[in-house]
This record gives sequence, structure tokens and C-alpha cells, in this order.
Amino acid sequence: MNIMNIMNIMNMEAHPDISKMLLNITTRHVISKVIAKGQFDDKFVNNLLTTCVGFAVYFIFTKDLIPNNVEHKYMNNAIETCKKFGTMMVVKGILNGKKIDTSFITSISNTLIGVCVYHLIIEKYLDENNFDKKIKELLFFLTKDIAVLLLSNKNIDVNSIDTSNLIGITIYNCLVQKYNVHYFHENFN
Repeated sequence: MNIMNIMNIMNMEAHPDISKMLLNITTRHVISKVIAKGQFDDKFVNNLLTTCVGFAVYFIFTKDLIPNNVEHKYMNNAIETCKKFGTMMVVKGILNGKKIDTSFITSISNTLIGVCVYHLIIEKYLDENNFDKKIKELLFFLTKDIAVLLLSNKNIDVNSIDTSNLIGITIYNCLVQKYNVHYFHENFN
């Protein structure tokens, strides 16, 4: 299957958010795997696909199904991001056959707490000091990852933070996003 078959399947006009998300997630996963010198095996493909399906479920169902009428900008951002990541994590867990137990709920809760810490505390500071959107995204993932480590009672050191994911985000933001899905759609139809 080539890139055009994938683009046609996705119906770009109907779901541009899904198209951008697929490109973003795929870029980050591939870059992370290359940096970690890992194998592109069935486990990698399953992780990539279940992550993409989880986010797609958010864009198709959850985004509009759960209202968010909060006027406070940062609270609104926190709720939307929690809806997005919460949906992805639940769908991914179910697709991977995880038991819905305390451990599963705690894992999701720790991630969502990290999301809230970023949006309700750090994002306002970054906005007040005119930080670039790309830097803000890196700090979002770094904050989320550190919060998860802290809440999981794990030691925080340089080796416990997935820097390959941060590099993947940077490559997506600085290179791939410039030649996003719409470029392919407009030039390869």
C-alpha cells in the first residue's frame, strides 16, 4: 500500500484533524523507534495502530460527545486534552486486551493529572512569556512524563524520560508539519 492509497482511505476533507494526527503519531513513533534502535515488528505496528485508533475515536466521537463549555482558557485546554488522551488510552487499552482494573485506571489518571498540571500551571506562564508553540508542545510532553513518573513513585533522572519521543515531536513540528497531509492531497491526486 502506498501513500496515496492511505490518503484516499482517510478522506482528507472529512477528517483533516485525523489526517494530521496520523502523520504526527506515525512520525513520532518511527523517529522514537529509530533513535532507540528498535525493531519495526508486530508489537511496534500494534502500538502505532492502537494509538492512532484511540485518537481517531476522540476526533470522531468523544470530542463533540462530551461538551466543554468552560470559559477559562486553561481549564478548557485541560479538559479538551484530557478528553483526547483519556479516550486514546482507554481505547488503546481495550484494543490491547488490558483489564480495566485499579492499575489501568491509575495509569490513565496519572497521565491526566500531568496534562492538568501543564495546562493549569505551566501553560499560563509560557503564554505570559511568549514561548513558541513548538517549545510549549515539548514542555507539555515533558511535564506529563515527569508527573507520571512522580505519581508512579519512580525516580526521575535523565534516563527515565523518553527523549526519543521529544526528538520525534521536534522533527514532526520542524520538518514534517511543513509538508503536511494537505500537501500530499493537493499534489498527488
